[in-house]
Amino acid sequence: MSVANLWERIADAGPAAVVLVAATLALLAIPLLQWLTARGQQRRGGPARLFLGLAVVLSLGAIAIGTMGVVSPGSVHPGPAECL
Repeated sequence: MSVANLWERIADAGPAAVVLVAATLALLAIPLLQWLTARGQQRRGGPARLFLGLAVVLSLGAIAIGTMGVVSPGSVHPGPAECL
């Protein structure tokens, strides 16, 4: 499976899946980036972890809600009797 084909499948899954993959990859990259930085700057990055973790949790929630078959309030239309 090529990278382009994999990205196409992720993009077809919706915006929440794209955010989930991007935030997860960023969280996994933080230790590598800290290893590459200078000694005095290694303990920074707490807010980045917090917001990336929040993005993962929120995107998982959006995916879960989207797969439940719940109708969003904005797409609820009145029934035929209410239209008359």
